[in-house]
Amino acid sequence: ASEVTVVADTGYSNGEHAVLCEQDKITAIVPRPETVNPKGSEYFSRDRFSYDHESDSWCCPAGETLSLFKTSRTKQNKEYTSRACGS
Repeated sequence: ASEVTVVADTGYSNGEHAVLCEQDKITAIVPRPETVNPKGSEYFSRDRFSYDHESDSWCCPAGETLSLFKTSRTKQNKEYTSRACGS
């Protein structure tokens, strides 16, 4: 069986699509609708973050690096975090 990975916009960021992808063994890379800095008042939309494929990390609009924190058991979801802002 071949592996399939898809990238989609926030319109597909919901439980229904996640379940369908998991059932079909599809790895979905979908941003959450919004990302927030819990220590600040500004919300950052997904498009303000830049991804570094080589280090598998993200850079936020404030210049901080978000490193891979955990991967789901199915390896379909990844969570990134930074100590700089608690995100």
